[in-house]
Amino acid sequence: MQATPLLGAHNLFETPDMDQARQEVGRIFCSHKLLPGSAIGGGKVRFNHAPVRALSVNWVDYGRDVQIDPVQFENFYLLQIVRDGSARITSNARQFEVRSGQACLINPCDDLSMEWSQHCSKLIVRIDRLALERFAEQWFDCYLPGRLDFENEIGWDRPGMAAARGLIELIVQDFENGEYFWVPFTHKTAGATWCLLWEAKAGKEFDKFGDCKSGADIVKISKDLIREHALWEWDKVKDMEYVSDDDNAWLIGRFPPTVREAFGRLPSGALIMPAIAFDPIGGQGGNNAQRMAKFVADRITANEGKPYDEEWMTEVNDDWWYVHGKWAYEFNNLLLEPLEPAAAMLLEESAKNRLFADQKFFSNFPRPHGFFPAIKDPAAAQQVIDQARVRA
Repeated sequence: MQATPLLGAHNLFETPDMDQARQEVGRIFCSHKLLPGSAIGGGKVRFNHAPVRALSVNWVDYGRDVQIDPVQFENFYLLQIVRDGSARITSNARQFEVRSGQACLINPCDDLSMEWSQHCSKLIVRIDRLALERFAEQWFDCYLPGRLDFENEIGWDRPGMAAARGLIELIVQDFENGEYFWVPFTHKTAGATWCLLWEAKAGKEFDKFGDCKSGADIVKISKDLIREHALWEWDKVKDMEYVSDDDNAWLIGRFPPTVREAFGRLPSGALIMPAIAFDPIGGQGGNNAQRMAKFVADRITANEGKPYDEEWMTEVNDDWWYVHGKWAYEFNNLLLEPLEPAAAMLLEESAKNRLFADQKFFSNFPRPHGFFPAIKDPAAAQQVIDQARVRA
């Protein structure tokens, strides 16, 4: 029987094909040999993948016993936490067994071979090497004299590791709750402020704003949630206050996806043209509105002397959809769901390479058609990454 998966909303793939599994897992981690063990009882390989900044959290179950022989990681560390079953690890000619509730940490230059038991499932955290090394240098306020290597057996079940265990569990839980982010903002009277946005999944831990009656209510609940789920940011927000002289600086609501006709009709019988609305996650609303206004204005001018009827409105809206709206919609929706492999590849490269982020990711926000096909096609994404690395 296979284990109950973690990160269920972030499923990357599920397949009985071991070759497909090897290729897909290799895109996230590295090239490796994958050899099935017992010929009986083979199940599906299930892989859930949630990237965030310089790390990714993954849940993996091969559904059968397997042997995995990867190349050296080189550019990342791998924290493996066994949730069910066990795994025999051979690293740098030293062998040890990791059972349920225990963990091991593999360094970028370690030699590694693994044997997973039939019912083994793991929570695996991939940590970018450069990001961890930069963090260590900032923490110790000195340059590292050489490689940053850790002991493979880390005593994950020791009382002293309780904080680290809690942090990993918190990350996993919060992937299921939704997200929040804030951006610097210039308020019309208060000046420099922060704009805070919560995107809660219905019925989950962050879904607590439905009864709010004021901006002060929003701030109080936000502070409570940050203290509970992101304690490391508490010092930044503990004194946060709502902009008291602006009753319109807050908003709550729910946004069901709705598809309408390319025109509307008022009670008077007059026709109106609707606009495309976006979730704010991808910053596409204002871009689309301004460009669509110019596009429609030009079409109005070009249609002078002819009827502005339902047929004309449908044609204009269809044309705009294929010029811009379709691409903005597809890009924006990619960010609302668990990231597809190609999008994850581009984001992970952006997190490591500022020039790549500026030129190949953020530069496409105003005209999102530039994201395609790379943001949907892993092969195209890898080609964009490779070309950028050659130029660098």
